[in-house]
Amino acid sequence: MLVVLLGGFVIAGLKGYEWYDDRFLDDKIGGWFTKQNYIFVQLFPPGENLRSMQEMESFYVNLSSIYSGKSKKDIYLEGKWYENFTFEVHSRGGQVSFYVYLNKNYLPLLRSSLASHYPGSTVVEVPDPLLAFPKKWEGKAGPYNHLFTTDIGFGASDLFPLKSWKMFQMGSNSPITDPMTTLISNFENIEAEDYIILQFVLQPQVYSPDKKKALATELKKLREDYKANANIEIGPDSSIQVLTKQERAVLESCEQKLTTTNFKMKIRTALLSVNPAPQRNLGMIMSFFKEFNTEVQFTKPDADTKTSAAAEGIALGPFQDKYYWKKEQDYRRLNGYKAILGRGLGRGSDAKFMDVESLASLFHFPATEMIDQSLASRVSTDYGNVNALPSATPPSNLPI
Repeated sequence: MLVVLLGGFVIAGLKGYEWYDDRFLDDKIGGWFTKQNYIFVQLFPPGENLRSMQEMESFYVNLSSIYSGKSKKDIYLEGKWYENFTFEVHSRGGQVSFYVYLNKNYLPLLRSSLASHYPGSTVVEVPDPLLAFPKKWEGKAGPYNHLFTTDIGFGASDLFPLKSWKMFQMGSNSPITDPMTTLISNFENIEAEDYIILQFVLQPQVYSPDKKKALATELKKLREDYKANANIEIGPDSSIQVLTKQERAVLESCEQKLTTTNFKMKIRTALLSVNPAPQRNLGMIMSFFKEFNTEVQFTKPDADTKTSAAAEGIALGPFQDKYYWKKEQDYRRLNGYKAILGRGLGRGSDAKFMDVESLASLFHFPATEMIDQSLASRVSTDYGNVNALPSATPPSNLPI
């Protein structure tokens, strides 16, 4: 009896913490005693962007300065440990837009960083592009009746980085290949009844050494494992080499990741559609993320957050499908929808530890002209009219 009571108290305590976490920690938007002003801005990249991806690395380093000069204790006492930047790419029936969600105090920092690294960019303060959507998913948002959500996770430890921008571009030359440009082109050509949201939530980690310490321990073990299984080789200069070229490259990339500026990052996507099977657009998104995979790291939809149509790979049977998986799927959809609206790091999968080199290749401004419409017409968009589908426009890459 005592064991049952203790178990009940433990479960009640965990449920209470989960409620507190959802209501307060996940969605907290103020300091301990003051409310902070978060805003949305629409970002118009340069029409013809020939800047090196290295500029984006410097751009992220600039943004990480929001915590500079403050100790971890000061940040926690001010209630600012959660502050972040959220970069979003929206495609509403092929109309592509960039948005940033940030504390208004950091708008001058965003403007100056863009002016330094991407001259010609324009930032316009706008309402939340999802303002007219209901706060809770109940089967409909504007004209959209179907929703698929998932976080994008890593297949291996955070210790291993994704591809650096240096693997897509040599020095200040134009990119050899630019996955972001391809993604935007694909976003411009989706069906008129579809809406895609791709969200990158970034929090500077300049004040949090705990994660680096844990990864440094993991790196030490990896180095020991490599040496324990090593074969002795003679190098071209007659030197003795214990590790293979690939193993040395892996260790060097991990060491660099731990010594550079880092961000805590969470990637989410929401696919909405008037018609069933909105996840049909997931393939183009994952083909984009696969461009950044390496031999030791890869991206994938997070298994615990994706709202698949069925329990993939699990033979549950009709009873379990109906009474377990259907409820689980509804919960994931509800939680994923709230996470997209909340733009925080709390809900969903664990946040990932990202270095600025990988981040600069993963999210940067396209290398070619993206915007077909004039700036004036884009700014005058009626953000509140979500019940009307955008008119279909011909793809921008058709020959004239």
